[in-house]
Amino acid sequence: RQKEEQARLEKEHQKQLEIEKKEQERQQREIERKEKEEELAKQKAEQQRQLAEEKAKRELELKAKQEERTRQKAEKERFRQDELSRKERERSEHETKLAEEKTFRKKVADAFSNAKSLYAAGKYQEAITAFNEVLQLDPNYTKAKDYIQRSQNKIENASLEQDRKQKNEEERLEKERQKELERQEKERQRQLKR
Repeated sequence: RQKEEQARLEKEHQKQLEIEKKEQERQQREIERKEKEEELAKQKAEQQRQLAEEKAKRELELKAKQEERTRQKAEKERFRQDELSRKERERSEHETKLAEEKTFRKKVADAFSNAKSLYAAGKYQEAITAFNEVLQLDPNYTKAKDYIQRSQNKIENASLEQDRKQKNEEERLEKERQKELERQEKERQRQLKR
């Protein structure tokens, strides 16, 4: 009977050991499950962190691209405005030049017209002065040079004509004087014959 009791106790002890073993295994599985869950949670957290980093990186890249596009657009607009300003400035300068050229040409034409009027009126010396004023405005105005030459020729011709007329007049007066002397001589001869 003592053996039976011992065997029963042994059996119960074995059962208790099995229960404890099973409990330990259950606890071990629970620990492993928790560790797995923690590991999964860590992995999930890491994935979320990586996703968040990637999202932030993409957002930064997108923002940088948008800023670059905005900068390029602003640069293009600035260049376009500069180009418009430059063209407007060139157009304005060209118009000013044309206006100045027109005013200058009118001034030259008026001066030339005035000089021609003096030439036409026979005021050749004044005309030469006026044509020289035209040449001071525009040294390449060949018509003014031509009219200066014509005026000088007219003055020379007039001087020659004046000399010729004076000479003719002197010759005429000399002839008349000679005639008068001859007449006086004849008169004196006639007086002597009486």
